[in-house]
Amino acid sequence: MGGEAPVAGSLRAPRNATWDQIDQINQAAVAAAEKAHRTPGASIAFYGEVIVTWESAEPMRLIRRSEPGPEFREHYVIRVTGLPDAVLKRLNAGEMRKASLGMPRKRRINTDLAQIERPEGRVEFAFPSRAMPLSAADRAVRFLMTLGQMTIQARFDLSRMMFRNALAL
Repeated sequence: MGGEAPVAGSLRAPRNATWDQIDQINQAAVAAAEKAHRTPGASIAFYGEVIVTWESAEPMRLIRRSEPGPEFREHYVIRVTGLPDAVLKRLNAGEMRKASLGMPRKRRINTDLAQIERPEGRVEFAFPSRAMPLSAADRAVRFLMTLGQMTIQARFDLSRMMFRNALAL
């Protein structure tokens, strides 16, 4: 994750910070960024960890003990967890549809469905599997999501996504 949003250097959480303390730091960082730009809502800055997971993979479905909804069938489902509420409130359908999945030197596909789960601070993106069939020979796939100046990306090594001798997507 990277970005150019201004954040005051003193807004750092200690290693043992609670989620409430991190939320307070996030709110202070957003306020500092908005003050710097003098435009409320123009900047998003936060301190915290964002986790990107491949939710449609069988091991994830077994761990979570749930299946994706019917709208997610025949899709690769990627979940981004840890986005603060200030970011989730500003997400719109156009921004979410820009999220993409692709391989080096090959075309990327955009999501055709995105779902926000606000209390949990997560967004699920569905990419049509027919538009980009994958195999272990493809080596790696990269998820990319851009929100203003903030970029979230994750690389998935397909050779490490084997489960029961099959590629788990």
